[in-house]
Amino acid sequence: MINHFSQIHKRYSRTISALILMLVITSFSLPKTKYQLHQEIPIRDYELELLFDNDSILSGYRAFIQANVCTDSTCLPVKLYFYWKITGDFHRYQLLPEHPLTKNDHEEFNADDYRLLTNLLLEKEPALKQIEYSKVISNDETVTIDGFSGATSNVIKNEVVQGAAYTCFTLWHIAHGKIVDEIKARTSQHLTPALIKKCLYGGQSDLWHFLLEHLSPEDIMVHQYEWIMLLQNHSEDFVNSFITHAPQQLLATIEVQEEMAHIFPTLDYFTQLLYLKKLGSNVQSAELMKVLIVNLTSRTTKLNELIIKALTNNTSSFTPESLKHFISILSQKQYPLHTAQIKALSLELKSTNDLDKKTKQAIKSLNRK
Repeated sequence: MINHFSQIHKRYSRTISALILMLVITSFSLPKTKYQLHQEIPIRDYELELLFDNDSILSGYRAFIQANVCTDSTCLPVKLYFYWKITGDFHRYQLLPEHPLTKNDHEEFNADDYRLLTNLLLEKEPALKQIEYSKVISNDETVTIDGFSGATSNVIKNEVVQGAAYTCFTLWHIAHGKIVDEIKARTSQHLTPALIKKCLYGGQSDLWHFLLEHLSPEDIMVHQYEWIMLLQNHSEDFVNSFITHAPQQLLATIEVQEEMAHIFPTLDYFTQLLYLKKLGSNVQSAELMKVLIVNLTSRTTKLNELIIKALTNNTSSFTPESLKHFISILSQKQYPLHTAQIKALSLELKSTNDLDKKTKQAIKSLNRK
């Protein structure tokens, strides 16, 4: 009787252990996707797995890769796991102990070879991206590489493992191929509030870019506070992405404009242009107005034109002091203005009941187009 209960206990213990393991390492397999790198070398169907962390939040993707790298049986097929971030960026690979990667004559990769392959797979714009499969090996008949007569193309020889150029070429194109678009689409479908929060507070700029590109305008607006916090520790690349993808409703808020007032002088000319084009006439912040006036240059540029257009279309947002200062700057630097712009400035100035002689003269001296 004791032995009978002992056997039952062991059986259920194994079942419970298996269930716990499934909870800790959670993945979900999608239907197999047919994928072919080039006509000469078919790659077997793969299953893209969604990986989740302990809080059931999407954390990445995995796929078992099995592919030939040569057009015949000269090269051993590769068998390994690839991992991607939720953004579609390649993350790492995992070898199977029984299937190491090999070079010509089936010589196994050494540690330096694996490091070189890792660096290549993490690179988004290597030279081999620009060459065709048929050009991986040159036509030098005196050398045999990868089981073929010829040498590795000079264009890529410094970024691929010597003796495994086809392997490197094939693996890179799998890691950065059509699967990337599939991953981005899948992640977009799993952008839960928990995942969005994890991305915003994760400290990784690639996640911020991904959210800006894939969230709806309404969802971007919900996280106004977080975007302002991220702008405070900005990189110009992130600011550019924010300006490009943020809805105008968000850019028009005083809170965002006050933060942009601090950032604007540090931006390059083209990012400043992008911001003013996107902002249009929605200048609400007095602080941003001051900064824009200060950034008017003595040259007639597209930037000056956009600053003047934005400010003259928002004259009601001026304080009396900033309005007079703006008119004074325009007069001193003789910027050409449209009649309607001069009229708008004059009317706003009259409404302030603060029209002194100096400002009257400045208004009269404004250069008309």
